[in-house]
Amino acid sequence: MNRESRCANGQFTFMSADVVIYKQRNVCSNISGGYSLTLGVPNMTQNGIVLVVSVSIIREEKVLMVKENKSSVKNKWNFPSGRIEYGEDILDAACREVKEETGYDVRLTGTTGIYNFISSSNHQVILFHFIGEIIGGSLLLDTREIIDSKWLSLRDLLVPELIELRDKEVIKQIVENLISEKEFPLTLFNNKFRD
Repeated sequence: MNRESRCANGQFTFMSADVVIYKQRNVCSNISGGYSLTLGVPNMTQNGIVLVVSVSIIREEKVLMVKENKSSVKNKWNFPSGRIEYGEDILDAACREVKEETGYDVRLTGTTGIYNFISSSNHQVILFHFIGEIIGGSLLLDTREIIDSKWLSLRDLLVPELIELRDKEVIKQIVENLISEKEFPLTLFNNKFRD
């Protein structure tokens, strides 16, 4: 049985299917096995659709935001995020992106859902957003992609013009889900099927 939830604005936020769960894994250092939704699409894009992961790292009631250095989104703030690589497990992609952009190792604890939107760079994005906690590493920014980081309260992210957010309507929706504790278990993401 499939279940689906849509926001009033029509954006797709969450979908799951009742399935048998074979194995639970949500610690990022364990690359083999685990849950995933993998689409057989080269470079994880097709017809302008981009598959992306992002993570809210929460510590002491604040969330880590990073300031982007990529030319198309320079100086805009975002959650640690990036594209899913071809054949990559979605949960592993989320942990990899956090490590690459911040230096932190994280354990994923839940998800706020899946978001479908047209990005500021005019791509259709399907974003898998996760919640994570730091389990190791130290802050080390990859300055080719990230030029700054900041711990902010979730409510600060809802203040217009406090900081320039990338894709602010999506970030606002994620933040509202975090504040209202609309979280879903990682068991929504099933084992990656292998040929």
